[in-house]
Amino acid sequence: MRPALQAAYAGLLSVALLPAMLRKTMRSGSGALHIAERFARVELPTDRPIWISAASVGETMAIRGLLDLLRAQYPQLSFFLSYSSEAARKTARDRLNVPVCAQPLDFVAVQKRFFATLKPRLCLLVEQELWPNMLLQAKHQNIPVVVVNGRMSAKSARHHARISKYTKALFASLTLVMAQSRADATRFRFLGAPNVVVSGNLKFDARPDPDKTAAGLLLREQFRTRDRPVLLLASTRQDTKGNSEEKLLLDALKQILPRCAVILVPRHPERCAQVTQLLESHRIAYTLHSKIKDTAAPTDVIIGDTLGEMDSYIACADVVFIGASLVNFGGQNLMEPMAQGKPVVMGPHMHNFAELCARACRAKAAWQGGDAVEVAGIIDNLLSDPRKCAAAGQAGQTIARQSRGAGVRTMAAIAPILNEISN
Repeated sequence: MRPALQAAYAGLLSVALLPAMLRKTMRSGSGALHIAERFARVELPTDRPIWISAASVGETMAIRGLLDLLRAQYPQLSFFLSYSSEAARKTARDRLNVPVCAQPLDFVAVQKRFFATLKPRLCLLVEQELWPNMLLQAKHQNIPVVVVNGRMSAKSARHHARISKYTKALFASLTLVMAQSRADATRFRFLGAPNVVVSGNLKFDARPDPDKTAAGLLLREQFRTRDRPVLLLASTRQDTKGNSEEKLLLDALKQILPRCAVILVPRHPERCAQVTQLLESHRIAYTLHSKIKDTAAPTDVIIGDTLGEMDSYIACADVVFIGASLVNFGGQNLMEPMAQGKPVVMGPHMHNFAELCARACRAKAAWQGGDAVEVAGIIDNLLSDPRKCAAAGQAGQTIARQSRGAGVRTMAAIAPILNEISN
C-alpha cells in the first residue's frame, strides 16, 4: 500500500474507531476495550498457532465444529482466536477452550508487532474479517490466509467494487476462500479472489445441545405457562435511529400476548435494562432468566439475560421469531430453531441468510412478514394451529439434515495447506 493511501486509511480508521470505542465503553465499561490487546502490547502464545479471526458470537460458534475436526486430525497444531465483541471473548473461552485476544487494530505498526510476536502458521478469517494491513503482513511473511464460512453480501460486494483499484490486490492475496453459497462465491471471484470453493455454511453443522434442550423443557415448567403456547423473540436488536424490535413487536402483538407466554432475548445482553423499562411501561410482568429458581413466580415474559442459552430458549418455545430482521441488520441464523423442529417467523430483512430463508419459506418451515403487524398476524395464526406448527417443524428438521456437511468440505479443501504447515 502506497504511503499516501496508507496515511488516508489510517486516518479513516482512527475516525471510525472513536465512536465505536465510545459505544463499547458506554455499554460495557472501559475495561471491555482491552486497549493493551488492541495494540498488541500483551503476551501472546509462542507455539506458532493457527490464528482464527472472528467477530461476534455467531462467527465464534460457527467454527466450533470445524475446530473439533482440526484438533482431531491435526493434534500437533495449536489455535488462537481474536474477536471483536466481548460476548465472543467469553464464548471462545468457555465453549472453544482456546486462548483469546481482542482483535488487534489494523494499523501498520500494530499488525507488524502482532505478527512478529504470534508468528502464526496460518490465518483463518471467519466470514469476512478482511483487514488490509493484516492481509499485507500475512503476504509479506508468506503466511497463508484462508477465509472460512465466507460471506459476501451484494451490498458489500458493490462497496468493494467501487474501490476495486485499492481492494483487488487484497482479495488476490487470499490463499483460499470457502464460500457459504454459490452467490457468495461469485462475488468473491468478481472482487479478485483467485481460489474460491463453495463449502456451505458452518453454522448449519451445529446440532442442538442435549443438555441445553433438556434445560429448556425444565424452563417451560418453571415458566408456569398455564398451558399457554410459548413465543420466543430471539436475538432482537435496535437500530442506530433508536427503533427497537422489542417495541415494534410488543405494540403489534398486544392483542396476542394475553394468550401466550414470551421469552424475549435481546441480541446484546447489555440492553436488558432498556427492555425491562419497556415491559414496565407496557405493564407486562417479567422475570430475568438469571433470577429464575425452581419455584419461579408466574410471569408473562422471561428476559433472556444469560449467554449461551439459545438452545434452551428454543426448546422451550412453540414458535420462534428471528431477530435483526425487522430492523435492517440482515437477520440471525434461522437454522437453529429449524434443527429443533420449531416454526420460524421473520421480518423483511434477512439478507444474511437469503438462500436459506427462501428455501424454508418454500417448504413452509418458515414465514416472512413485511412489517411488525404482518409478522404478528403470522405468529397469531401459528399459535392457533398446532398441526401447522408440527408440519413446519418437520419440514425445518428435514432442511437442517440436508444442509449439514460444511465442516467436512472445508477440511477437505484446506487439507493440503494444513499438511504443509504441520510438517
